[in-house]
Amino acid sequence: MKLLKVYLGEKDKHGHRPMFEYIVEMAYKMGMKGVTVYKGIMGFGCKRHMHRSDFFSLSPDLPVVMEIVDDEEKIDKFVEEIRHLDFDGLITISDVEVVKIGDSGK
Repeated sequence: MKLLKVYLGEKDKHGHRPMFEYIVEMAYKMGMKGVTVYKGIMGFGCKRHMHRSDFFSLSPDLPVVMEIVDDEEKIDKFVEEIRHLDFDGLITISDVEVVKIGDSGK
């Protein structure tokens, strides 16, 4: 199994929708086993711009991390779909050992 992580900002958009919502919908339509989206409290990327949520940040652009665990073929196909989307981010893929996937075992 593979773990796909997508790092982006909460202000990244696809049209008028948040990019992370668009990617989750893509994953759903492609039959991925599941997606989890995390909102960070602080971070920075390759542009070295600090993103944080505090009193002085009127419009924070907090980090968002998306995780998907699925088999290698599905992950590879999904990466080909999202790599061309317009957002500043990072995509990583790692090998993982899965202990349990729900009650159905699928």
